[in-house]
Amino acid sequence: MLADTPGPSGPDPVEGESASRRLAGLIEQRPDADGHGVVEWLNRLCGALADEIDVAVVTVVLGAPGESSAVLAANTPSHARHAETEFDVGEGPAQQAWTRRRPVLVSELDGPDGNAWPGYTMTAVAAGVRAAYAFPLQMGAARVGVLAIYHDEARGLTESDLNTCLSMAELATQRLIDASGPPAGQEIGTVPEIDPSLGWPLHVRDEVYQAQGIIAVRLRVTLTEALARIRGHAFTAGRDLIDVAADIVHAGLALNDVAHDTPGAPADDPDERNEGLS
Repeated sequence: MLADTPGPSGPDPVEGESASRRLAGLIEQRPDADGHGVVEWLNRLCGALADEIDVAVVTVVLGAPGESSAVLAANTPSHARHAETEFDVGEGPAQQAWTRRRPVLVSELDGPDGNAWPGYTMTAVAAGVRAAYAFPLQMGAARVGVLAIYHDEARGLTESDLNTCLSMAELATQRLIDASGPPAGQEIGTVPEIDPSLGWPLHVRDEVYQAQGIIAVRLRVTLTEALARIRGHAFTAGRDLIDVAADIVHAGLALNDVAHDTPGAPADDPDERNEGLS
């Protein structure tokens, strides 16, 4: 089921507050994770949620997926690559959840619902993803990212799972907003102090944007078209977008002055497909 209707309303306020306290306790009880500060706390949140609803991958994406974003946290560091896919191809459930400001729930990615994002679905299914769930991290008009969840079996979320995800999304949103707001004693409206642990994700995409500018100037196309061409080249070469961008910036990789390739399935070894998430 593709949930592109108004998202679930969540638990009763009183029950929701109790559930949030319980989930916050689970996060605090987990052992230390990678990173420090807010990133370390979010890594623990991802681990707690993965165990609580029994899914393979939980990630927190900072910013707009597929556009200006970075994977901030994951239940296991290697699992972050599953959320990176949407930036590589420029589409997917997390990007839709961000754009439409509501949860997107895909219980069977390689079924009809996956047709909404052909490039993403081809890549994700090849990597073993069978279900995807995305929850926007937002408070009022403010959006800070997406809680993106992936599983290696096709299945939906129970009502209890949904409420747990919504509560975890609220906890993550509040922590990120607190981390980027004015410190105690500083007037609202002044320049905020960003938590130091958030610094590195903000620069992860620098080479992609540099490459985008280089191609736009070289081929005399718009920035949007330049990024589309880089993505098309990455697809046909079966490479990560960030690696292609690095070659453009540092090794002088030139893209042909022709319309960009239509995204298709990335090159991969058939024997390595459909072996579950890792």
